[in-house]
Amino acid sequence: MKNFIAYGDLVDFTAGADVASGAFVFLSSGLYGFATNGVASGAKGVLKTKGIFDYAKTSAQAWAVGDPVYWDSANAVFTNVPNGLAPVGVAVAAAANPSASGRLRLYEAPSTSPAAPASFTFAAAAGASNVANVTITPKDSSGNALTGVRGLEIWLSDDSGGAGLTGTTASGTVTAKSGEGTVLTALTAKKHLKAQTKSAGTFVLEITDTAKTGFYVCVMNPVTGRVHASAQLVTGNYG
Repeated sequence: MKNFIAYGDLVDFTAGADVASGAFVFLSSGLYGFATNGVASGAKGVLKTKGIFDYAKTSAQAWAVGDPVYWDSANAVFTNVPNGLAPVGVAVAAAANPSASGRLRLYEAPSTSPAAPASFTFAAAAGASNVANVTITPKDSSGNALTGVRGLEIWLSDDSGGAGLTGTTASGTVTAKSGEGTVLTALTAKKHLKAQTKSAGTFVLEITDTAKTGFYVCVMNPVTGRVHASAQLVTGNYG
């Protein structure tokens, strides 16, 4: 094959600061890895983007095999606590609390195109009588709101992590607020739907419920499969 260049597990990069051999380098949600050698600021280096590695973790944290692992850039450690970014790997060995390091397998970096959100935010506001409007905003790895029409899978849950559908059926409709997105399919009436954002990138879920139930509004990231859940709705979020 004349156009084959490399297997892709070793990628060149330019160091923005001095990098020690074996240090984790997060260039973007689409490119990260471990430095194969020490690199001076401004010099060219090589990242190992695939494999299993031991590295510093949040000490006061227990890891279980299979935990998604996220990069904590502020502390230069890995964490299993979601931080608004897509996970960069998965724990492949248990780690005690406390412990200085953990073992992880790097994920292949996801696409960084505008159609690939890294996280979602939720903003609840009171609407008409017994109505809560929850604005869902997809964001990139830097926390910037994304624009453009994209598909969403949305559901209501009783669990703060988004596990399972709610056991409560709203008294009224659960749908898109007029002009604020489109419902494509109601998968489970008043609980689970497939939808599209409007061209500005957001979707407003309109929940009508006389009981003003404390639902969690949940969305699945179409790239990572990670579930993002809102804060629990409270009475004041309903009109």
